[in-house]
Amino acid sequence: MSISTDHTQLQRPLYLLDYPQPLPSDATALVTMLLKDMQAALERVRELEAQSTQLEREVRTNRATMSKLKTEIRSLRTENNTLRSEVLNYTRELGQATREQRTRVYETEKKVDGLHMAQLRMKAECAESQRLLDECQKELAKSGGNGRPQGPDRKERYKSNVDLVDLSSRRIYALENEVSYLETKLEATGLELRAAQLEVKERDLELMRLNSELERQAPLAANISDSRLADQVNHIHERAEQLERENKEVRKQFAKEKDELHKRWAQTENKRAQLADNNNNKKKEVGGDFERIKGIVQRLRDSHPSTRSLPDELQNELEGLPRNSSNGLPNNIDDGEIERLRTEHGNTKSLYAQIRDQLQELLKSGNADLHYLREQSRKSENKLRTDMEEEHEQLQKRISKLAEFEVIAQQHESTLRECQRLVEQYSKVDQSLCEALREVSESCSRISRLEHKVSDLTQHLSDHKMLSEQNTNELKSRRRTLDAYKSDMETMQQARETTKREAEGLKAELSQLTRLRDALEMAKDEYKVQLVKSLKENEAHRGLTAHLMAERDVLRAQVKARFHLNQQLEQQLQGVEHRDGPLWRTSGSLSAHSSRFFAQSNLNAT
Repeated sequence: MSISTDHTQLQRPLYLLDYPQPLPSDATALVTMLLKDMQAALERVRELEAQSTQLEREVRTNRATMSKLKTEIRSLRTENNTLRSEVLNYTRELGQATREQRTRVYETEKKVDGLHMAQLRMKAECAESQRLLDECQKELAKSGGNGRPQGPDRKERYKSNVDLVDLSSRRIYALENEVSYLETKLEATGLELRAAQLEVKERDLELMRLNSELERQAPLAANISDSRLADQVNHIHERAEQLERENKEVRKQFAKEKDELHKRWAQTENKRAQLADNNNNKKKEVGGDFERIKGIVQRLRDSHPSTRSLPDELQNELEGLPRNSSNGLPNNIDDGEIERLRTEHGNTKSLYAQIRDQLQELLKSGNADLHYLREQSRKSENKLRTDMEEEHEQLQKRISKLAEFEVIAQQHESTLRECQRLVEQYSKVDQSLCEALREVSESCSRISRLEHKVSDLTQHLSDHKMLSEQNTNELKSRRRTLDAYKSDMETMQQARETTKREAEGLKAELSQLTRLRDALEMAKDEYKVQLVKSLKENEAHRGLTAHLMAERDVLRAQVKARFHLNQQLEQQLQGVEHRDGPLWRTSGSLSAHSSRFFAQSNLNAT
């Protein structure tokens, strides 16, 4: 049954393939293999056709994208041309800015030369002030060596004044050194600025050269110049950053030194103000002391006529001492005699005050105590007389001492004159110091203005650097986009080449399939011939089988006749009793053989 179903299943596709002839049974395996090969070839052909259609679609899409990319490349070329024109404009503006900066630098150099001349003038003035200071110190040494030895307070004050002058001179030297250091720094920054300008000029020349090369459309040279330009730009950026760091450090150091200068100047001003206040206080104290001494002497002359014989020179000296002291004396006269006179004068004042108070109390008490008051007044008058006599004696002794004090006053007057002259010289030195400080402040302001100008120049350079960085970044971005488009074009070309190769491969496969189809057609024709031959042989075999079946039927009829004859013989033999055993056995074996042959013939017939 399975053989018949396979035969019928194979017969249907043969009918579809225009093979109406019946299929022989021995050709089923070959026909099934041929049909399977044909089906696989047709499936492969369908797959290849689908792939070819897909590749054609991809080629069309790639052509569309290539046209879009070409339009974008044209637009980018126009943008690149505009950017080149803008870069050229920027280079022109940069050249103009560099020329302006050169003029500014020339002006700053002129100003620096003026500052240098001012510094030389300040140095000359400082040398003059130092010379005056040396002369003052020599005169102080001379005045300290002549006459009586000076008091410790006076020496200390002179020493403090000399120390102040020394400090001011040292400060002047320090300021001169700082100004020279700042000038050297300014010259160094000017040199660095010139170097940076030269580097910018070289970079501009390199940019112009690269723009010309880009206009000539030399890709290899453009790549080399791009790398060189990138290296130079990186070097310039590093140099600019280094210059900015150095400029910041110089600014910090300059600000620190300027703050220190301001602090020291404020300290010197405070010290000078304190010294002026101390001098004024000392002047007031000395003036008050001399006024009190004059009052005491006048009262002594009024109370005791004998004191009127004092020489007028002493009175003139006493009157001239406050004036001399008011002209700038920084010291006062400390004498034990004057202090004792003050204390005794105070005691007399207190005694007179007590007596006056007692008299007032007595007058208030009334007439009842008049006698007591008279006695008390008499006692007080006697006591006062004795006290006045004692005081007169003491004053006579002290007047003799005042003659000695006249000599001391004359010496003190000479010292006062010297001190006055020294104070005048000190005031001159102070004025020169003030002028020097004012000039230093002016130089600091000039330096600050120069610093502002340098900061403006650095800001302009930083702006130019930022602009150049932006231009370089834009150029890099444009180049990256161009490189990306180039890479896309290369990938598209590669894809196109791959599609071409695939199309060629598909064409080769199609040619192979056509050859295979032709071979299949030839094989099909051969198979048709073989099928016709097999069908003819089948017809011949069918005739042979029909003849054999007819012979089989004849033989079957003969066998049946023999079987019936055998049965009859067995029946006859059974009817014969006189026959022996061997004959029976032979008849039984014959009947068995005949039955087996008949059964086998029946089986073959079925």
